[in-house]
Amino acid sequence: MSGRSPMTEDKAAARWTRLHAFLLIAAGAWCVLAHQAWPAALIGAGSLLFALGAELRARPGPARLGAANAVTLLRIALVVLLSWWLRQTPGPREALVIVLVFALDGLDGWLARRSGTVSAFGARFDMESDALFVLVCALGLHARGRLGAYVLVPGFLRYLYVLALCLAPRLAREAPRSRLGRYAFSLMIVSIAVSAWPLFAQHALLAMLASAAIVASFARSVYWSLRAV
Repeated sequence: MSGRSPMTEDKAAARWTRLHAFLLIAAGAWCVLAHQAWPAALIGAGSLLFALGAELRARPGPARLGAANAVTLLRIALVVLLSWWLRQTPGPREALVIVLVFALDGLDGWLARRSGTVSAFGARFDMESDALFVLVCALGLHARGRLGAYVLVPGFLRYLYVLALCLAPRLAREAPRSRLGRYAFSLMIVSIAVSAWPLFAQHALLAMLASAAIVASFARSVYWSLRAV
């Protein structure tokens, strides 16, 4: 059993989430200036691995990792690989990896529910991996000139929301994941895959629509946090 109380674990998770958000905002800003995505991917992956290591140390047992978290780890590795490939103009290879990471996102949740290993850490680990995925894709496609600066907005919103919860006294706690958020995330990834391998000239319009959906989703989350006092 873990030697930490649930309250201690919640505080530790909140501290890590805020530090992770700060690191990714700083790394992402540097990546915008450097026209690269891989530094943010490496920093984000390192932070996620640190959180996973802390969780595994606190949960001794033969099945500490679990199949769902193992799939999330694979997704993180693919995001790092994708960020390296996005040093050059993207094409079908990058689009295929984006689709694969998206498909694995559905698999890890299914595995957690099927095996009865759904946990607060697993949900947070999955959500932060999703956010890193969006940020890396946004940085890479913008750096290669495939999409405009608007695509950076959904990439940074998760981290800005986390810091806003810490800095704004009127905001209570983080909103739970909503159906709107899941739909917006799915649309965002589809649009990113289409823009990585643009089969039609208007692919940017889909990315704009997806970005607007992400903004609407986070606006809903802020509203929820304002009311949950």
